[in-house]
Amino acid sequence: MFFGVVVIEKERTKSMGKVSLGGPFSLVDHNNKPTKSEDFLGQWLLIYFGFTHCPDICPDELEKMIEAVDEIGNVDHTIIMYLVGPDGQFLEYFGQNKKSAEISSSISSHMRKYKHGK
Repeated sequence: MFFGVVVIEKERTKSMGKVSLGGPFSLVDHNNKPTKSEDFLGQWLLIYFGFTHCPDICPDELEKMIEAVDEIGNVDHTIIMYLVGPDGQFLEYFGQNKKSAEISSSISSHMRKYKHGK
């Protein structure tokens, strides 16, 4: 029985690591304007995919996202926000369990690292 737990944990650990996100994308923005990843090079992105008619989780997550960005100062049904750096590479994701202060702290940390030579 103990052996089975070890095998499951090894499999879970093996599948962990850096998420394979990032790279070129093409989306339509809130003004129905086509937008590509190249349009954002040199900028920080915090991306969230939600439903357009979601009555509960999506509005809460968008509000949290706004709060996190405000705290920084200058900057399937998923409830995850994705942080993409100025070079277009995925850096981190934030789920529903993260508070806006944790998100803004993490984003600020990534921005400091980037500013000081990665």
